[in-house]
Amino acid sequence: MLANLSPRFAVSGHWESFFTPRTQLVPLPLLDLERYVQRAETALSAPPDAPMYVDGAADPGRHVLVHPGMDMYVPSPP
Repeated sequence: MLANLSPRFAVSGHWESFFTPRTQLVPLPLLDLERYVQRAETALSAPPDAPMYVDGAADPGRHVLVHPGMDMYVPSPP
């Protein structure tokens, strides 16, 4: 489904509790997080037209699994 939408970038992030300290976050119960990330990255395997910046560094991919406190910047397309 993600490949059909063909977004420039995809940002995923949903953690079980909004009240848990950042150092103790866990993904949603019964979610195979590794498989989910693999499927998202496969669906968006073509290189981006411009990099997304995550915590000040250019990210080579089009999918980011965010964690609280991350800083992201998406430039305008060329």
